[in-house]
Amino acid sequence: MSDESNLYEPLDSLLTNYGSIMGASEYHGLLVGAICCGADETTWLALAEDNLDLPEATPESLTVAGKEMYAVFNKQLAERDFQFQLLLPPVEVELSLSARCLGEWVTGFLAALGEQGVRADKLTEDTKELLNDMAAIAQISIEGDSGSDQDFIEVVEYVRVAVFSLFEELTQGGEKAPTVH
Repeated sequence: MSDESNLYEPLDSLLTNYGSIMGASEYHGLLVGAICCGADETTWLALAEDNLDLPEATPESLTVAGKEMYAVFNKQLAERDFQFQLLLPPVEVELSLSARCLGEWVTGFLAALGEQGVRADKLTEDTKELLNDMAAIAQISIEGDSGSDQDFIEVVEYVRVAVFSLFEELTQGGEKAPTVH
């Protein structure tokens, strides 16, 4: 599972095969939210296990996938690798499915922040606004052909950039690198 551009379908199948109520997008959102809170691999795996709601113990293949994904996405966020992308269905799928998965991604992300104890009263006003926007995006719904691909892409990009901003504030206390003029 090392090529993150092709993770959605195999991860979604793996989760479905083991009876998880969570799909690949929500799982990835949960992972990225945990990373933004500074969770280590052990904390992430415990959080994933608690949220997967599997009928049996977490299988080794899912634990291995979780560890690999943690390493890849933790590195991307820490290095501010702008190759980081939200784990969503391939572009060929219906826009309404992509929108639903984006909502699930954001739901997982926000759930991780909540479960890791992020408190609004400790955040900057800008960060609170980002989280409010993300809460609204979690409710996204597109019926039939009522939305445009371009609008959807812009919302995904907004979330992706918001993740970097949240990662910065939550892991480095909002300390920004000095601006060079």
